[in-house]
Amino acid sequence: MAISVISESPNVGKNLQDHATVPLIITEDKSKVTFLQDVQTFTKINEMPAPCLIGFAAVNKTQTIPDYQILYYRFPVGTIIPVWICSFVYGLADSICISIAKAAQSKGVILALVVLLYPKSTGKVILKSKSPGEPPLIYTGYYSQDVDLEKHAKYIEDFLTLLDTKHMRKTHAQPLNLNVRQCKHHKFNTRKYWKCLALNVVTTLWHSVGTCAMGPEGVGVIDYKLRVHGVKKLRVIDASSMPKIVGGNTNAPTIMIADKGADIIKTDHGFIGHPDN
Repeated sequence: MAISVISESPNVGKNLQDHATVPLIITEDKSKVTFLQDVQTFTKINEMPAPCLIGFAAVNKTQTIPDYQILYYRFPVGTIIPVWICSFVYGLADSICISIAKAAQSKGVILALVVLLYPKSTGKVILKSKSPGEPPLIYTGYYSQDVDLEKHAKYIEDFLTLLDTKHMRKTHAQPLNLNVRQCKHHKFNTRKYWKCLALNVVTTLWHSVGTCAMGPEGVGVIDYKLRVHGVKKLRVIDASSMPKIVGGNTNAPTIMIADKGADIIKTDHGFIGHPDN
C-alpha cells in the first residue's frame, strides 16, 4: 500500500475475538402499550428502551463457570421497539423484522440475546487502503471453528428450557419462527434449525478484543507494560490488549486495564512508586 514501515509487527490486527450473539424472539400473552407510550420511548433513544435482565448459565448445572450469557428484554403488545432494534440496530433482513412486527400486534415480545462467552474462533482487522480516514476491513471470524456453532446451538436449546417453567407456561411463551430464508428447509426448534439461525443472524455484543494482544515478541503485539514491541514511546491501553476475551462484559476489565496502564506510565516517569504496591 506504499506505507512506510516503522516496525514489522505481523500480529497487529489478528486474534480478533468477540462475544458472538444470537437474538431470539419469544412471544407471550401480555398487556398492551399505548401509541403515546411507545413514541415517548424514542425521546430517550440513548438508553435501552426496555428493562433488561442479565444472567449467566451453564449447560451442566453443577459447574461453577457459565457457558453463556443472556440479555433479556420484555416488550408489551403493540410496541414497535423490537422491530426498530431488528432493522436499525442489527440490520436484519426485512422478512425477519416483518415477522416480529406481525407477532407484536397481538403478543408481548421478549428479545433474548444468547451470548457465546468463550469462543474458539478468531477474526482479524486489516487496512483497506493507506488512507487513515478510511474504515478498516473487519473479518469477525464468527464460527470459523465449528465447535463454536455447535455449542451456541446447544446453549440456545438450554436457554429455551426456561419456557417450561411455571411462569412462562402461564404466559404461553413460545419461540418465534423468524422466517429466515436460509433455514426454511430445517424443522423449526431443532438443533439443525438453531445452528442455521445462528449462522444467519449472529451479531456483535460490541465486545471486540485481542487485536493488539499482550505477549512475548513474535507472538504478541505489546509487552507486560503495554508497550508495543519494536516501537519506542508507544503503548496500547484498551480492550485490544487482552490476549483472550473475558467470560463476561468487557467494560469493567477495560477500565481496569486503563487504570493499571495509567499507574505504569506514572511509575515509569517517577511520579509514583511501583504500581503493584
